Amino acid sequence: SLQARDGVWHFAQGLAGSNLGVLAGAASSRTSPQALWPEPQAPLEGVLQLDVANLSTWGAWVPAGWRLGGTFNAALRLAGKVGAPELLGSARAAQLQLRNPLLGVDAREGELALDLQGPSATLQRFSVRGGEGTLSAQGRAELGAKPQLDLSFKAEKFAFLSRVDRRVVASGQAALLAGDRSLSLKGQVAVDEGLFD
Repeated sequence: SLQARDGVWHFAQGLAGSNLGVLAGAASSRTSPQALWPEPQAPLEGVLQLDVANLSTWGAWVPAGWRLGGTFNAALRLAGKVGAPELLGSARAAQLQLRNPLLGVDAREGELALDLQGPSATLQRFSVRGGEGTLSAQGRAELGAKPQLDLSFKAEKFAFLSRVDRRVVASGQAALLAGDRSLSLKGQVAVDEGLFD
């Protein structure tokens, strides 16, 4: 829905689908009464909520052979300007699964905690189990005019591949630093167990 009167604009949206989940939100902006549309510099405020009870229903949007699972929800607040909106809030996921039996990928019991603060995003926690081990990550991203990504990973006997004839279990840590025109990946990984037949 869309309402406008005396330069005050109200937008509201709602979407519910068995394959998509539930998306709801509302936003408001104030501009001059003579404007046909809110100007890019007009202030913006609002809320946005997304809930997906079962990510497996998103299987139609992933490549063939891959399977998703888990729950996802996000509670966000809109701020900034119409021409440069900012998102503030958090996103959470639980019981994440990513499987591809043909390739031997079987990640499960994943958790995600992501915080958004306008031009920056902080990955507070990400962890997933593979075999008897775990893979975790945390870091920060700057989303402004000079984007930058700083992530650190840690694997503890994590089964990257777990097929009968193709198995890789590894431990180690790595740091990824990516900028507008640069990319750096440093770390050390040891293979605890491996088999390629």
